[in-house]
Amino acid sequence: MKYKKYFKNIFKAAFVLSMYSVLLSGCGQSESVQDGEAHGHEHSAGAPPCVIASTTDLMGIVEAIAGDLVELHCFGKGNQDPHALDILPSYVREMNDADLWIQVGNDIEAGWYPDLMENVKNPKIKQGAEGFIDTSDLVMPLEGTVGNVSGVGHSSGLHPSGNPHYLLDPIEGIRAAKLVADRLSSILPEQKDKFQQNFEKFRKRLADALIGSELADRHDIIKIADLYLKDELTGFLSQQSDEISLGGWLGQLAKHRGTPIVGDHDLWPYFSRRVGFSVVGYFEPEPGVTPTTKHLRILIDQMKAESVSIILSAPYFDERHARFVSENTKARVLQMCHQTKARPNTETYFDMIRHNMETVIAALNKVQN
Repeated sequence: MKYKKYFKNIFKAAFVLSMYSVLLSGCGQSESVQDGEAHGHEHSAGAPPCVIASTTDLMGIVEAIAGDLVELHCFGKGNQDPHALDILPSYVREMNDADLWIQVGNDIEAGWYPDLMENVKNPKIKQGAEGFIDTSDLVMPLEGTVGNVSGVGHSSGLHPSGNPHYLLDPIEGIRAAKLVADRLSSILPEQKDKFQQNFEKFRKRLADALIGSELADRHDIIKIADLYLKDELTGFLSQQSDEISLGGWLGQLAKHRGTPIVGDHDLWPYFSRRVGFSVVGYFEPEPGVTPTTKHLRILIDQMKAESVSIILSAPYFDERHARFVSENTKARVLQMCHQTKARPNTETYFDMIRHNMETVIAALNKVQN
Protein backbone atom coordinates (compact mmCIF):
# COMPACT_ATOMS: atom_id res chain seq x y z
CA MET A 1 0.00 0.00 0.00
CA LYS A 2 1.37 3.41 -0.87
CA TYR A 3 1.95 5.87 1.96
CA LYS A 4 -0.17 8.67 0.56
CA LYS A 5 -3.51 6.85 0.53
CA TYR A 6 -2.92 5.11 3.84
CA PHE A 7 -1.83 8.17 5.80
CA LYS A 8 -4.42 10.42 4.20
CA ASN A 9 -7.20 8.35 5.78
CA ILE A 10 -5.47 8.35 9.17
CA PHE A 11 -4.87 12.10 9.15
CA LYS A 12 -8.45 12.93 8.18
CA ALA A 13 -9.79 10.81 11.01
CA ALA A 14 -7.42 12.46 13.45
CA PHE A 15 -8.53 15.90 12.42
CA VAL A 16 -12.23 15.08 12.79
CA LEU A 17 -11.55 14.04 16.39
CA SER A 18 -9.17 16.81 17.36
CA MET A 19 -9.55 19.99 15.36
CA TYR A 20 -12.55 21.34 17.26
CA SER A 21 -10.21 21.73 20.25
CA VAL A 22 -7.48 23.66 18.46
CA LEU A 23 -6.67 27.02 19.99
CA LEU A 24 -5.00 29.25 17.48
CA SER A 25 -1.87 30.20 19.38
CA GLY A 26 1.63 29.15 18.41
CA CYS A 27 5.16 30.35 17.95
CA GLY A 28 5.58 34.10 18.29
CA GLN A 29 2.60 36.43 18.79
CA SER A 30 -0.60 34.59 17.91
CA GLU A 31 -3.25 36.15 15.74
CA SER A 32 -6.82 36.13 17.01
CA VAL A 33 -9.38 34.19 15.02
CA GLN A 34 -12.86 35.51 14.45
CA ASP A 35 -15.61 33.89 12.43
CA GLY A 36 -13.28 31.10 11.37
CA GLU A 37 -10.76 33.37 9.64
CA ALA A 38 -7.20 34.22 10.59
CA HIS A 39 -5.30 37.15 9.15
CA GLY A 40 -1.58 37.41 8.52
CA HIS A 41 0.40 39.45 10.98
CA GLU A 42 3.36 41.71 10.54
CA HIS A 43 6.57 40.53 12.12
CA SER A 44 6.64 41.97 15.65
CA ALA A 45 9.56 44.27 16.38
CA GLY A 46 12.09 42.50 18.57
CA ALA A 47 10.50 39.07 18.14
CA PRO A 48 12.33 36.59 15.91
CA PRO A 49 10.46 35.37 12.83
CA CYS A 50 8.86 31.96 13.22
CA VAL A 51 10.19 29.52 10.60
CA ILE A 52 8.86 26.00 10.11
CA ALA A 53 10.74 23.44 8.03
CA SER A 54 9.08 20.29 6.71
CA THR A 55 12.13 18.05 7.27
CA THR A 56 15.12 17.97 9.56
CA ASP A 57 17.61 18.46 6.74
CA LEU A 58 15.91 21.72 5.81
CA MET A 59 15.84 22.57 9.50
CA GLY A 60 19.59 22.00 9.61
CA ILE A 61 20.12 24.32 6.66
CA VAL A 62 18.01 27.07 8.27
CA GLU A 63 19.95 26.64 11.53
CA ALA A 64 23.21 27.16 9.65
CA ILE A 65 21.97 30.31 7.92
CA ALA A 66 19.84 31.94 10.64
CA GLY A 67 21.21 30.68 13.94
CA ASP A 68 19.24 32.22 16.80
CA LEU A 69 17.85 35.02 14.62
CA VAL A 70 14.71 32.96 14.00
CA GLU A 71 12.46 30.70 16.04
CA LEU A 72 12.75 27.40 14.21
CA HIS A 73 10.43 24.39 14.26
CA CYS A 74 10.24 21.06 12.47
CA PHE A 75 7.34 18.67 12.94
CA GLY A 76 9.19 15.45 12.12
CA LYS A 77 12.16 13.73 13.73
CA GLY A 78 15.39 12.78 12.02
CA ASN A 79 15.00 9.01 12.28
CA GLN A 80 11.46 9.03 10.90
CA ASP A 81 10.14 8.55 7.39
CA PRO A 82 9.67 12.10 6.01
CA HIS A 83 6.83 10.90 3.78
CA ALA A 84 4.72 10.10 6.85
CA LEU A 85 3.74 12.40 9.71
CA ASP A 86 1.09 12.16 12.41
CA ILE A 87 -0.47 15.62 12.45
CA LEU A 88 -1.13 17.13 15.86
CA PRO A 89 -3.38 20.12 16.63
CA SER A 90 -0.31 22.03 17.79
CA TYR A 91 1.05 21.92 14.23
CA VAL A 92 -1.92 23.94 13.02
CA ARG A 93 -1.40 26.47 15.79
CA GLU A 94 2.24 26.88 14.81
CA MET A 95 1.48 27.15 11.10
CA ASN A 96 -1.13 29.82 11.74
CA ASP A 97 1.47 31.95 13.48
CA ALA A 98 4.44 31.22 11.21
CA ASP A 99 6.29 33.81 9.13
CA LEU A 100 7.97 31.30 6.82
CA TRP A 101 7.23 27.74 5.72
CA ILE A 102 10.01 25.83 3.94
CA GLN A 103 9.34 22.52 2.24
CA VAL A 104 11.35 20.00 0.25
CA GLY A 105 8.58 19.54 -2.30
CA ASN A 106 8.49 16.89 -5.03
CA ASP A 107 5.64 15.30 -3.06
CA ILE A 108 7.68 14.32 -0.01
CA GLU A 109 5.04 16.08 2.11
CA ALA A 110 2.11 14.89 -0.03
CA GLY A 111 0.92 12.31 2.49
CA TRP A 112 0.19 14.91 5.18
CA TYR A 113 0.65 18.50 4.01
CA PRO A 114 -2.70 18.93 2.15
CA ASP A 115 -4.72 17.83 5.18
CA LEU A 116 -2.67 20.05 7.47
CA MET A 117 -3.21 23.08 5.26
CA GLU A 118 -6.97 22.57 5.13
CA ASN A 119 -6.99 23.91 8.69
CA VAL A 120 -4.34 26.61 8.32
CA LYS A 121 -5.67 30.13 7.70
CA ASN A 122 -2.37 32.02 7.63
CA PRO A 123 -2.03 33.65 4.17
CA LYS A 124 1.64 34.47 4.76
CA ILE A 125 2.73 30.88 4.20
CA LYS A 126 0.34 29.87 1.44
CA GLN A 127 1.87 28.83 -1.87
CA GLY A 128 2.85 31.91 -3.85
CA ALA A 129 3.31 34.11 -0.78
CA GLU A 130 6.68 35.47 0.36
CA GLY A 131 6.55 33.19 3.38
CA PHE A 132 6.38 30.02 1.28
CA ILE A 133 9.55 28.32 0.01
CA ASP A 134 9.73 25.11 -1.99
CA THR A 135 13.42 24.34 -2.41
CA SER A 136 12.68 21.80 -5.15
CA ASP A 137 12.08 24.78 -7.44
CA LEU A 138 15.88 24.91 -7.81
CA VAL A 139 16.28 21.24 -8.68
CA MET A 140 16.09 19.41 -11.99
CA PRO A 141 14.30 16.38 -10.57
CA LEU A 142 15.42 12.84 -11.18
CA GLU A 143 12.57 10.45 -11.76
CA GLY A 144 14.02 8.02 -9.26
CA THR A 145 13.97 5.22 -11.82
CA VAL A 146 16.73 2.65 -11.69
CA GLY A 147 17.84 0.02 -14.12
CA ASN A 148 15.27 -2.70 -14.65
CA VAL A 149 15.93 -5.35 -12.02
CA SER A 150 15.23 -8.42 -14.15
CA GLY A 151 11.94 -6.96 -15.25
CA VAL A 152 11.08 -5.36 -11.90
CA GLY A 153 11.92 -1.67 -12.13
CA HIS A 154 10.64 1.43 -10.36
CA SER A 155 7.82 3.55 -11.70
CA SER A 156 7.05 7.02 -10.34
CA GLY A 157 5.08 5.49 -7.43
CA LEU A 158 5.48 7.59 -4.31
CA HIS A 159 7.51 10.18 -6.26
CA PRO A 160 5.22 11.29 -9.12
CA SER A 161 6.83 14.75 -9.33
CA GLY A 162 10.37 13.38 -9.31
CA ASN A 163 12.54 12.03 -6.54
CA PRO A 164 12.51 14.37 -3.49
CA HIS A 165 15.69 13.18 -1.77
CA TYR A 166 17.96 15.72 -3.44
CA LEU A 167 19.32 17.21 -0.21
CA LEU A 168 21.51 14.12 0.19
CA ASP A 169 23.60 15.78 -2.52
CA PRO A 170 25.58 18.57 -0.80
CA ILE A 171 25.52 20.69 -3.95
CA GLU A 172 21.73 20.76 -3.79
CA GLY A 173 22.09 21.65 -0.11
CA ILE A 174 24.20 24.67 -1.08
CA ARG A 175 21.58 25.78 -3.60
CA ALA A 176 18.81 25.40 -1.01
CA ALA A 177 20.84 27.35 1.56
CA LYS A 178 21.26 30.25 -0.85
CA LEU A 179 17.50 30.39 -1.42
CA VAL A 180 16.90 30.35 2.34
CA ALA A 181 19.45 33.12 2.93
CA ASP A 182 17.90 35.32 0.25
CA ARG A 183 14.34 34.85 1.51
CA LEU A 184 15.29 35.46 5.13
CA SER A 185 17.10 38.61 3.99
CA SER A 186 13.81 39.80 2.51
CA ILE A 187 11.82 39.01 5.64
CA LEU A 188 14.43 40.40 8.03
CA PRO A 189 16.39 42.93 5.93
CA GLU A 190 18.29 44.35 8.90
CA GLN A 191 20.02 40.95 9.21
CA LYS A 192 20.78 40.51 5.50
CA ASP A 193 24.56 40.77 5.93
CA LYS A 194 24.52 38.16 8.68
CA PHE A 195 22.45 35.72 6.63
CA GLN A 196 24.72 36.11 3.61
CA GLN A 197 27.86 35.72 5.74
CA ASN A 198 26.46 32.55 7.26
CA PHE A 199 25.66 31.22 3.81
CA GLU A 200 29.24 31.81 2.68
CA LYS A 201 30.53 29.95 5.74
CA PHE A 202 28.11 27.09 5.03
CA ARG A 203 29.12 26.95 1.36
CA LYS A 204 32.86 27.10 2.09
CA ARG A 205 32.76 24.40 4.74
CA LEU A 206 30.99 22.01 2.39
CA ALA A 207 33.21 22.99 -0.52
CA ASP A 208 36.42 22.43 1.44
CA ALA A 209 35.23 19.03 2.61
CA LEU A 210 33.90 17.96 -0.78
CA ILE A 211 36.79 18.90 -3.09
CA GLY A 212 39.59 20.10 -0.79
CA SER A 213 40.31 23.63 0.41
CA GLU A 214 43.00 24.41 -2.17
CA LEU A 215 40.73 23.69 -5.11
CA ALA A 216 37.72 25.30 -3.41
CA ASP A 217 39.68 28.52 -2.83
CA ARG A 218 40.41 28.88 -6.55
CA HIS A 219 37.30 27.56 -8.27
CA ASP A 220 33.54 27.62 -7.74
CA ILE A 221 32.38 24.51 -5.90
CA ILE A 222 29.32 23.98 -8.09
CA LYS A 223 31.41 24.18 -11.28
CA ILE A 224 33.99 21.70 -9.97
CA ALA A 225 31.37 19.29 -8.65
CA ASP A 226 29.49 19.34 -11.95
CA LEU A 227 32.71 18.74 -13.92
CA TYR A 228 33.36 15.75 -11.67
CA LEU A 229 29.83 14.50 -12.25
CA LYS A 230 30.35 14.69 -16.03
CA ASP A 231 33.78 13.03 -15.72
CA GLU A 232 35.38 16.15 -17.20
CA LEU A 233 37.28 17.38 -14.15
CA THR A 234 40.61 15.69 -14.91
CA GLY A 235 40.78 17.39 -18.30
CA PHE A 236 39.84 20.75 -16.80
CA LEU A 237 42.47 20.54 -14.07
CA SER A 238 45.18 19.52 -16.53
CA GLN A 239 44.66 22.84 -18.32
CA GLN A 240 45.13 24.91 -15.15
CA SER A 241 48.47 26.45 -14.27
CA ASP A 242 48.24 25.92 -10.51
CA GLU A 243 48.48 22.10 -10.67
CA ILE A 244 45.98 21.56 -7.87
CA SER A 245 44.39 18.13 -7.72
CA LEU A 246 40.99 17.06 -6.47
CA GLY A 247 40.91 16.55 -2.71
CA GLY A 248 38.23 16.09 -0.08
CA TRP A 249 35.55 13.44 -0.19
CA LEU A 250 35.33 13.40 -3.98
CA GLY A 251 39.09 13.00 -4.19
CA GLN A 252 38.84 9.89 -2.02
CA LEU A 253 35.85 8.55 -3.97
CA ALA A 254 37.26 9.13 -7.45
CA LYS A 255 38.84 5.67 -7.56
CA HIS A 256 35.45 4.17 -6.71
CA ARG A 257 33.51 5.72 -9.60
CA GLY A 258 30.99 3.31 -11.06
CA THR A 259 30.57 1.37 -7.81
CA PRO A 260 27.23 -0.50 -7.92
CA ILE A 261 24.99 -0.04 -4.88
CA VAL A 262 21.52 -0.94 -3.68
CA GLY A 263 19.33 0.69 -1.06
CA ASP A 264 16.15 0.02 0.85
CA HIS A 265 14.05 3.01 -0.28
CA ASP A 266 14.57 5.14 -3.40
CA LEU A 267 16.72 7.59 -1.43
CA TRP A 268 20.00 7.61 -3.28
CA PRO A 269 19.79 8.79 -6.92
CA TYR A 270 21.10 12.32 -6.23
CA PHE A 271 23.79 11.16 -3.82
CA SER A 272 24.88 8.42 -6.22
CA ARG A 273 24.97 10.75 -9.19
CA ARG A 274 27.14 13.23 -7.29
CA VAL A 275 29.73 10.70 -6.14
CA GLY A 276 29.64 8.51 -9.25
CA PHE A 277 27.86 5.39 -7.99
CA SER A 278 25.55 3.20 -10.07
CA VAL A 279 22.20 2.31 -8.49
CA VAL A 280 21.29 -1.30 -9.26
CA GLY A 281 17.99 -1.35 -7.41
CA TYR A 282 16.05 -1.01 -4.17
CA PHE A 283 14.36 -3.37 -1.74
CA GLU A 284 11.00 -1.76 -2.50
CA PRO A 285 9.45 -2.85 -5.83
CA GLU A 286 8.22 0.75 -6.07
CA PRO A 287 8.76 3.68 -3.69
CA GLY A 288 6.50 3.19 -0.69
CA VAL A 289 5.64 -0.44 -1.51
CA THR A 290 6.66 -3.08 1.03
CA PRO A 291 9.41 -5.39 -0.26
CA THR A 292 8.30 -8.83 -1.35
CA THR A 293 10.32 -12.02 -1.17
CA LYS A 294 10.00 -12.40 -4.94
CA HIS A 295 11.39 -8.95 -5.59
CA LEU A 296 14.22 -9.37 -3.09
CA ARG A 297 15.29 -12.66 -4.64
CA ILE A 298 15.37 -11.07 -8.08
CA LEU A 299 17.40 -8.20 -6.65
CA ILE A 300 19.78 -10.65 -4.95
CA ASP A 301 20.46 -12.36 -8.28
CA GLN A 302 21.11 -8.97 -9.88
CA MET A 303 23.46 -7.98 -7.05
CA LYS A 304 25.46 -11.17 -7.50
CA ALA A 305 25.66 -10.61 -11.25
CA GLU A 306 26.93 -7.05 -10.79
CA SER A 307 29.15 -7.72 -7.75
CA VAL A 308 27.32 -5.30 -5.45
CA SER A 309 29.26 -5.05 -2.20
CA ILE A 310 27.39 -2.35 -0.25
CA ILE A 311 23.79 -1.68 0.77
CA LEU A 312 22.77 1.85 1.77
CA SER A 313 20.26 1.61 4.61
CA ALA A 314 18.08 4.27 6.27
CA PRO A 315 17.21 4.00 10.00
CA TYR A 316 13.43 3.94 9.58
CA PHE A 317 13.44 0.97 7.21
CA ASP A 318 12.78 -2.56 8.51
CA GLU A 319 16.22 -4.06 9.18
CA ARG A 320 15.03 -7.59 8.38
CA HIS A 321 15.14 -6.90 4.65
CA ALA A 322 18.72 -5.65 4.78
CA ARG A 323 19.79 -8.68 6.83
CA PHE A 324 18.11 -11.06 4.40
CA VAL A 325 19.74 -9.48 1.35
CA SER A 326 23.12 -9.16 3.05
CA GLU A 327 23.13 -12.80 4.18
CA ASN A 328 22.40 -13.92 0.63
CA THR A 329 24.92 -11.66 -1.11
CA LYS A 330 27.64 -10.95 1.49
CA ALA A 331 27.10 -7.24 0.74
CA ARG A 332 27.82 -4.98 3.68
CA VAL A 333 24.95 -2.95 5.17
CA LEU A 334 25.94 0.69 5.67
CA GLN A 335 24.09 2.70 8.32
CA MET A 336 23.36 5.82 6.29
CA CYS A 337 21.45 9.02 7.06
CA HIS A 338 18.43 9.88 4.92
CA GLN A 339 18.29 13.32 6.57
CA THR A 340 19.82 15.41 9.34
CA LYS A 341 19.55 13.93 12.86
CA ALA A 342 18.80 10.48 11.45
CA ARG A 343 21.63 8.89 13.42
CA PRO A 344 23.84 9.85 16.39
CA ASN A 345 26.27 12.71 15.82
CA THR A 346 24.42 14.04 12.77
CA GLU A 347 22.79 17.05 14.40
CA THR A 348 23.72 19.47 11.60
CA TYR A 349 23.35 19.29 7.84
CA PHE A 350 27.14 19.21 7.46
CA ASP A 351 27.44 16.37 9.97
CA MET A 352 24.81 14.38 8.07
CA ILE A 353 26.65 14.79 4.77
CA ARG A 354 29.97 13.97 6.45
CA HIS A 355 28.51 10.82 8.01
CA ASN A 356 27.32 9.52 4.64
CA MET A 357 30.52 10.39 2.79
CA GLU A 358 32.85 8.95 5.42
CA THR A 359 30.70 5.83 5.79
CA VAL A 360 30.88 4.91 2.10
CA ILE A 361 34.57 5.87 1.83
CA ALA A 362 35.51 3.63 4.77
CA ALA A 363 33.42 0.72 3.47
CA LEU A 364 34.78 0.89 -0.08
CA ASN A 365 38.37 1.20 1.09
CA LYS A 366 37.84 -1.91 3.21
CA VAL A 367 36.36 -3.81 0.26
CA GLN A 368 39.27 -2.76 -1.93
CA ASN A 369 41.82 -3.92 0.62
